[in-house]
Amino acid sequence: ILNADEFRQRARERNITIQDLGNNTDWFRELTRTAVSHNNSLSVSGGTEKSNYRASVTYLNQPGVALNSGFDRLNARLNMNQKALNDKLDIQFLVSANTSKRNFIQYDAFRSALRINPTLPVFNEDGTFFQPTGFEIENPVARAAQLTDQRRDNQFLLNSKLFYEIIDGLRVGVNGSFSIYTENGTRFTPSSYQGFGNRLSRGERYSREVQDRLVEATLSYNKTFGQHRLELLGGYTYQQLTNEGFGADNRDFPDVFGANNIGVGEFNADGTFLGGVRSFRSEARLDGLLGRVGYYFADKYLLTANFRRDGSSRFGANNRYAFFPSISLGWAISQEEFMKGVTFVSNLKLRAGYGVTGNQDGIADYASRQLYGPTGFFFSNGGYRRAYNFIQN
Repeated sequence: ILNADEFRQRARERNITIQDLGNNTDWFRELTRTAVSHNNSLSVSGGTEKSNYRASVTYLNQPGVALNSGFDRLNARLNMNQKALNDKLDIQFLVSANTSKRNFIQYDAFRSALRINPTLPVFNEDGTFFQPTGFEIENPVARAAQLTDQRRDNQFLLNSKLFYEIIDGLRVGVNGSFSIYTENGTRFTPSSYQGFGNRLSRGERYSREVQDRLVEATLSYNKTFGQHRLELLGGYTYQQLTNEGFGADNRDFPDVFGANNIGVGEFNADGTFLGGVRSFRSEARLDGLLGRVGYYFADKYLLTANFRRDGSSRFGANNRYAFFPSISLGWAISQEEFMKGVTFVSNLKLRAGYGVTGNQDGIADYASRQLYGPTGFFFSNGGYRRAYNFIQN
């Protein structure tokens, strides 16, 4: 990045006439600041022979190095464990909640700082932002200071696990969880910001909610026969994900409203809303059967086999379920007699395995479904109407 003197010298070398207002502005320095963050936490724990708990609250304040950016988060968490019915029943409970606020970095301001003339000032003499002329350039500091891009996130998680020992070694378990994540964001450009020829205010509001429900049921059996140890596990899992959101944007309304009253912006000639409106909702389900067999001899030789049959609603009906097996063999070398005198090795294990895994990430919720939606416009009764048809087979 050239300073003002280097910029002038380079212009003379290339016989280029530049606008020189006599300043020496370090635009990257103007866009950054020294930021000090702090993280505070408070926790309480206790318990008895049959139960225990731990509660904590944490607050993080993290101003950004970039101008007008930062992150704040408040988190609360509670863990509880309880033994009952002569220690046959084990109850585990977790609840957590956090809320955060983000002021996003105006990355375009740093891109503009790469191109702007360093002889130009940041401010006019009256304290207003200096604005270079032309449609392809802007005052980077004005963008960082005047434009806002904020989002508030909230997340709540509830999880409970119950395990009951039916007889010695035979244990049934149930795991259930529910989480909900919401985000609410705003973006606003005031009319006072005049970079790239802007003369209108622009505002946007958007929201999103994601719900995740999970239920797991397992039955396990562990037994030791002399030097032999056997571990068996079978279970069923079910998960449902829901994702929905809404957004609206408009332009040309008083700056004092920010993005809080975008409905008063521009309208069509017939008085209808001109700004953009959008919404969405999708749902996905995942379920599966699982099994695991583990055999251990003398705590030296290990054999583990896993079996899963999982299905996802994101795949087509003829390819929704698949089988995912795996097997592994292990040898605890450090348990052998010839390793007893090797004092500098406490744990040495050789393990080899093979398995098949699946992946549904990156596939849209309704990628395998026939979808119906807008496909264009047609003219009818003196005006254009939206046309609808199948948009995905």
